[in-house]
Formats: sequence, structure tokens, C-alpha cells
Amino acid sequence: MSRSGWAVLAVLVVAATYGLVGPSPYVAAALAVAALAALVRRGGQRPGPVVEAAVTLLVFAFVLVLLGTLLPVRQVGPPRALRLGWATFAGACLAVAALRLHWQAPRGGALGTLGAALAALAACGGMDSGPVYPVAVGLFLGAALAARRYADPGRAPLGVLTRRTAAAAAVLAGVAAVATAGAASAIPPLHGRLVRAILMRALPVTGFSDRLWLGSLGGMLLSDTVVLRVRGKSAELLRGTVYTRYRSGCWSRAAADAVHPVRVPRAPPPLEPWTEIEILGSDPDYYFLPLGAADVAVETGLAQIDRAAVLGPVAAEPAGRIWFRPGARPRFALDAPDAGDLDLPPALRVMLAGLARSWAGAEPGARAQLDAIAERLRTEYRYSLSFFRPKHREPVEDFLLQEKTGHCEYFASAMALLARALGIPARVVAGYRVTEHNALGGYFIVRERDAHAWVEAWVDGAWQSFDPTPPDPAGPRGETPLPGAVLDLLRAWWRQLFDWLAGRSPAELLSGPAALLVVGLLVRRLRRWRRGRQRERAGEDALPSFRELGTALGRIGLCRTSSEPVEHFAARLEGEERLGPLGGPVAAALVRYAAFRYGGVGERGAIERQLSGLVGQLGAVRRRPRGS
Repeated sequence: MSRSGWAVLAVLVVAATYGLVGPSPYVAAALAVAALAALVRRGGQRPGPVVEAAVTLLVFAFVLVLLGTLLPVRQVGPPRALRLGWATFAGACLAVAALRLHWQAPRGGALGTLGAALAALAACGGMDSGPVYPVAVGLFLGAALAARRYADPGRAPLGVLTRRTAAAAAVLAGVAAVATAGAASAIPPLHGRLVRAILMRALPVTGFSDRLWLGSLGGMLLSDTVVLRVRGKSAELLRGTVYTRYRSGCWSRAAADAVHPVRVPRAPPPLEPWTEIEILGSDPDYYFLPLGAADVAVETGLAQIDRAAVLGPVAAEPAGRIWFRPGARPRFALDAPDAGDLDLPPALRVMLAGLARSWAGAEPGARAQLDAIAERLRTEYRYSLSFFRPKHREPVEDFLLQEKTGHCEYFASAMALLARALGIPARVVAGYRVTEHNALGGYFIVRERDAHAWVEAWVDGAWQSFDPTPPDPAGPRGETPLPGAVLDLLRAWWRQLFDWLAGRSPAELLSGPAALLVVGLLVRRLRRWRRGRQRERAGEDALPSFRELGTALGRIGLCRTSSEPVEHFAARLEGEERLGPLGGPVAAALVRYAAFRYGGVGERGAIERQLSGLVGQLGAVRRRPRGS
């Protein structure tokens, strides 16, 4: 295989990877065909450096914008496909690599082409694709090394390599394979231990993920960053993530908590009391909705959902707005509890069982037992964001038996585990609590500090919410202070303007400047018409002798247009042959009249007599025989 053949093969490996992990296999197929065309196309262009750089930038920008526009609308990828940003970047780099295959000796040679393909392959690593990505990297590196070898004119033939060289290469390859396998197996556990050590030191880690370490919401609970705006009738609790398994201070989602895509309306029906949630920031992992939302609409029309009825964006299509309407029958049914909702850590099982029986064992029914546990936590334990908990102690055990101080994660964790000890299925939910209202805008504001954790328990054949956390000593948020309300309202209006512009088609966006251009032309025509009317009125107010002079000049073919200034008309008459020696006096009289008419300079009677005299002389010019 030739050098160009190996380069094409490397690009095809990247295109195949992009087709497997990207949001659209059709885009990958089109790029692969463009790369294969370089093998059957003889010759090729050899552009200059300026043209090559310009065309490369144009192709990169065009494909980037094209994919960013078409992928969210027309292509729906698998639930765990690449995010839109990585997908568009990878597609643009792959298009540049395919373009360079069609040029003769492009700048940078095969190394530049392989570099563009490598950038696309690196972007494809933005998601967990299992064994696909390592295999693709290996194939790409093999093809790239072969392409580089054939690009070297001084390379030695493979047949002349000595056995010693071949043995050294085999040993190096084996060492590299062992080192890679060892790193692949050792790095993930080390990474997990490092992350746990950082989180247990209570560094300000924020955000919702598949794992909830007790204390990981601490940074969010101190942040004033606005994350949601809620318009309409608000729900108090907006669910984000549901956790079912607890071990050593960490909650995690169930392993079987797979997600699948669902289609939902793009907008709520008109004239109905819907609640709108505006999502601030980019790439949200979850759509925060209340438990039991009867109807849900997402502006992209697509979402993904798990067994706990938690919605999230589909791959490359995060939405900026969602809507819901509460009702008796939820839009998405939650699965019934399973064994995971009763799971208890073996080390805590005895302690939890004894404490749960002493607190609520005598209460009749699951609801009464849960209410008793929640009341005990609210009254005998203290809410605080500032507390010390030794790292060697189990967090929930220390919270229940020793310190009795913590924030919402500890209260929710304790109640969920105590409920399970009584045989009641329960789980921890992380999301937001809605308490702050912007009176100026008429909507609710949700900040990062409103992050909250509570419990969902299976009572009377349905999942129901229980919040055992006592009130924040700082009090409820209430109304937003006036300066903050004004600032956030301006930000909301600015966001609405950009959303409105983003929803317009190119024809609608061009119609605005076109309308402004038409209005500008109409205004210009109106102003010119008004100036003409002003000149006409000025002519009506002119001296009688001036009008007689104009009539006399018109008889000999010397007319002044309505838009011509008097001074310009005078300059034109000064050298006119038909006036003969009267050209200079007529021009001077007109200039003197203009100074009086528009500047108030001179004496009216003298100017009247001068103009009248010239009218009489012009009459004589008319009666003068031609040629005399």
C-alpha cells in the first residue's frame, strides 16, 4: 500500500469511530466517502499557501456551523452519544483531514493530515465507548506509523532489517503493551481513591452526578449562582438524581438504572396553566422536575429517562427550557421498588435496626413510622454547614450517634437508611428547593445554594417525598432584594432576546434589515418631499419682481428647477450667451436677492427696483431680432 493509501486508512478509522460514537452515522459515512475518493481521483490540486490556508479555515468553519445547525434538529443519536460540541469539532477536523487527502503536497505533508485526523479521534474520546475507542486508537496509530514510514524517502526496506532489530522492536512492543495494560487497570482505582480523599476533605465540589459523597453539595450550598428560573405555579422540590445504594459515605445510582430516549412535545399547548423552567448554563445533565409531573414538554422534543422518571438531555441536544403541569396521573410512571431500595450497609445494619425500632417501631403503618423518624431528626438534630467530622468515622453513624450536626445530605441519608431498616423502601433524591421569588419579574429564582437532598419512600403503593431536614437557621429566601431582582430581570430579558433570535429562520433574520432599509428609503423620500414643499412655499413668499424676473428668463429658455438653489442659478446665468451683457447684472441681482430672502441682508425697495429694471431689459432682449 502506498503512503496516500495508509493516510486514507487512518482517516477511515477515525470516520468509523465517529460513526459509532457520534450523533449521526450519515455524517461519518459522507466523510468516509470523501476520504475514499482520494484513492480513485488521479492528480489533485496544488494550491498556494494562502489559498490552502483560506480554504482550510473556510471548510473547518463551514462544517462546524453546518453540523451545529443540523445535528440537533435532524439527527438523533443514541442516548450516550457525543455531546454536540465534541461532535461538531470532531466532524470539522475530519472534514479538513479528508480535504487534505485531495491535495498534492499540502503544507505539513502527511503529518498535518494525520494531525487533523488525530484531533478528531481525540474529540471522539469525549464519552465512554467501551473497547471501541482503544481499538480505534491502536488501528489509527498503526496506519499513521505506516504512512510516516512511506513518507520517508531514506527508509530501509523491511527485508534488510536484522533479527536483532526485529527482536528489539518486539520487546519494546511487549513492554509498551504491559505498561499500557497496567496503567489501564491501576489508574481508575487510584483516581477513585484520590477523588474520595478530596471530597472527604470537604473541598468545594459542586454539581450533581451519578455519585453523591456526603459533603459534595457543600460548595453549592454556599454559591449564589443562578441555575434555574421558574415561571408559573412552582413546585417546592425539583428532582435531579435518585440514589439507591449507600456505602462508606457515598450514595450511587443503581447499576441497572439505564436510560432510554423518549419523545415529548416541543412546547406546551396554549391557554393552559403550565410552569416553565428556564435552564441557565450549558450542557445540563438533568432536567429538574417535580415528582408526579402530569405533562412534560421539552423545547427540543427529545429527552432521556431512567427508571426513577428523571429526565435528561439526549446526547447532543440539551434544552434551554422545559415545561410541566402537575396532575393526578404523572406523565412518566416510576418503577416499583426492588431489592436495591432496601439495601443496607452490612456494617450499619445492626445499629440502624435498633435505632429505627426505638424511634418508630411502635407506630402503626409505614407513613406514621416515617413521620416519626422525620420528626425526631428535625427536633433532636441541628442543621449546619460548618462542622467537623473525623475522616476515619462512618459519616451516617457519626451523624446519628455522635455529632448530631449536618446538612441536608446527612438528614436525608439517615432517614432513608432508617426507613429501610424498618422494611420500607426508600432512596435519596438530590435536586433543588424553590424558595426565592423575584417580585419584579413574577418568577422564582433557583440558585446553587438551593441544592437540597430529601427522601422518597414507597407508601400506599406509590413513591412519596419526605423532607426530614430542619429549617435553615438563616431563614427562607423569600423575596429577592430589589437590586438583585432588577439585575436578574435584565439578564432574563437579555436571554429571551437571544432565544428569540435563535428561533428565527435566516429569511426572518434578513427581513428585519430589509424592512429597516425600506423604512430608511421612505423617510429619505419624505424628507426630500418636505424640502421641496418648503421651497415651493418659499417661492410663494418671494418678491413679486423676483417671480416676474423668473417668468422673463423662462421666455428665453432659461428656467430654474424647483430644487436648484438661487446662487447656483445665478452662477449658471453669468456666462449665458442668450443674455449677452445682461448676464452679469442678472446674476448679481439674484445673489443680492438670495442674501435678502434667506439672510435678511439688504433693503427691500432697492432690490425690488433692481429686479424690475432687469425685467424690462429682458423684454427688450426678447424683441431684439435674431443675429442683430
